Amino acid sequence: LVVLALAATLAPVSIDILAPSLPGISAGLGASPQTIELTIYSFLIGYGMSPSFWGPLSDRLGRRPIMFVGMLIYTVSSLAAASADEASWLITVRFMQGIGGGAGATMARAIIRDIYGASGTTRGMARMISLMSILPFLMPLLGGVVADQFSWSACFIVMALIAVISVTAYFFLVPE
Repeated sequence: LVVLALAATLAPVSIDILAPSLPGISAGLGASPQTIELTIYSFLIGYGMSPSFWGPLSDRLGRRPIMFVGMLIYTVSSLAAASADEASWLITVRFMQGIGGGAGATMARAIIRDIYGASGTTRGMARMISLMSILPFLMPLLGGVVADQFSWSACFIVMALIAVISVTAYFFLVPE
């Protein structure tokens, strides 16, 4: 459940770790705060759309390949966001980051259903959510420290590292 919770928390991590950096991103890219806010919306749109295709694909191809593809998309788009020099590019790669991050949440829920069955899914989800609940408190603090010590783009590198840790743990600890 810890591994699945880590994969499922990419959305809160991707938003909360970046929140303290929004003014810095705006200044760094020379864009208005309203334009930079679109990076959050574009992430959420990609994340919200993704279960509609990750779920059916994982039913057909298996959970593992979809988790790996999603985490690859998330990691590559996180690194692309770290190197963004235009707001429009950042908005675009955040959309892709949302699509990739959605694979983690979709696969976590599907695997809990696979493991616990229909009657135990609620209990499994409750356990996973209780593990996930601490991250929204920690991520803004981490994001503020990372942005203060390095730059806003370093927050995206931290996101990529979290995805790599998540998919590595998934590979070794969660069977198909």
